[in-house]
Amino acid sequence: MLQNLKNIAVVSLSTVGSRLLGLLRDILIFAVLGASLWNSAFILAFTLPNLFRRLLGEGALSSAIVPIFSDVLEREGRSGAFRFFNQVLARLLLALIVIVSLGMLLLAWAAGGNFLPERWATGAGWPSGCCPTCYLSA
Repeated sequence: MLQNLKNIAVVSLSTVGSRLLGLLRDILIFAVLGASLWNSAFILAFTLPNLFRRLLGEGALSSAIVPIFSDVLEREGRSGAFRFFNQVLARLLLALIVIVSLGMLLLAWAAGGNFLPERWATGAGWPSGCCPTCYLSA
């Protein structure tokens, strides 16, 4: 029982620490960039990688795969479950590479064209530099 309370305290304090660091990050970003074009571009640049992280790394995919993985583990054993997991991971990685690469090309094209106003071109250019971090979310 004492070990459970210790584990709960560690997770709770880690969550509070993470939230405080996020607040500090936001305060610093707005102190340095203000409510400017550069701040909007910065926030847009990190929206896409954060979306992939939330979808793939923080539970949406996990909550869909874990029940199926458990069922396959029960029916086919450990080797069947890992074969299933490898198939899912390979397809996920392939889809992620294609989607992120196309997104980077599209954003770089939009940022380099002369058809967007400066604020939109800046907003399209920065995410193309941040999108390679999306590869880490799988």
